[in-house]
Amino acid sequence: MNLRDIIFGTQRERIITESTTIGGIICPLIKMYHLDVYIYGAGVDVSSIILYLYNLGIDVKGIFDCDIEKKGRKILEHVPIIYPYHLSEKFDPEKTLVIINTIYFKEIEQSEILKLIFSLGITKFYELTEYEKKEIKAKPHPWADVGRIDYYREHVKELEKTYDLLYDKYSKEIMLEFIRTYMECGTYRLKQCSGNIKYFYGQDSNDLREEIYVHLEEEIWINCGSNIGDNIFWYFANGLTAKQIYAYEADEKIYGRLVKNLNYLPSSYADKVYTVNEFINDKTNWNVLKSDKVTLINADIEGGELELLKNMKNIISSARPVLAICVYHKAEDLVKIPQYIKSIVDNYFFILRKYESNVENIRRTSELVLYAVPEERMNDEK
Repeated sequence: MNLRDIIFGTQRERIITESTTIGGIICPLIKMYHLDVYIYGAGVDVSSIILYLYNLGIDVKGIFDCDIEKKGRKILEHVPIIYPYHLSEKFDPEKTLVIINTIYFKEIEQSEILKLIFSLGITKFYELTEYEKKEIKAKPHPWADVGRIDYYREHVKELEKTYDLLYDKYSKEIMLEFIRTYMECGTYRLKQCSGNIKYFYGQDSNDLREEIYVHLEEEIWINCGSNIGDNIFWYFANGLTAKQIYAYEADEKIYGRLVKNLNYLPSSYADKVYTVNEFINDKTNWNVLKSDKVTLINADIEGGELELLKNMKNIISSARPVLAICVYHKAEDLVKIPQYIKSIVDNYFFILRKYESNVENIRRTSELVLYAVPEERMNDEK
């Protein structure tokens, strides 16, 4: 299946009905009574609800929204947003059920919504519970996963550019599967690399270590988002060496744990780590690097990766380091991050690898890393 087939498909992997009123009770009743279904609220991720219902054999007639500016727009290219005061003559309130999909359905808001529904002659409605929203939208990290379906559909051409940039077949497979996971509200199905080699190596289907880029004995590594120091510890445990590691961690409490943990490193390693408690932004003082030429930069900073790259533009363009950047926090990461890197450096190769997600993320959608490797650091065997 190609990228467009995945993005514009209507198949869902997760069609939860057990223990849900919407899937186990309401949807069967809709079919038995031959009801027309409308959704109230054209907010983010309404596409997930439409696809959920579609895969249970129910077509959504339209979406009610009181914002007249949204009138006429269509979701998933076929479901219209309807200004509820401009209903057609064919509209039959007796045969209509409204599914309420709002962030807040309490007190005054609840009263206003119900007043509108009843004024249209509609007496049948159902409010999605928070549990059902979570299951239907299948969002392990709501702050990060908002609006993916719509974003990917609206930016398919840009995603194709990223796809064409990718160096190897496996990277392309990973990108397709990552996007499929969102479009079908499913679970990432390809094999994931072990978390203890993230940023340093890949892993093939036979669990063999894969050298994505040539490592240097005197690596100068800027570790952005050092957290408690786990990546630094595994860097040395994997037998890698460095001249200097600059560990940036902005959270003060976590930074305290980082500094404490580094005391447990053998002194020959600990002496190579310089810690910095600050956000990287346009005011960052890079004088701490002295005359060091940076050779490796990684970043996992909760969606701030693109801005970080922009603030490090001069370092990246002059030093040509290997970049290992997380591209899973925001929908636009797969579009904007590789294109930005491409705009500031020449002769870089782009490789995607997916690493183990935490247990809470049942969809396994985190830990997607984009490697941007300068031609001179590419492994000849790749």
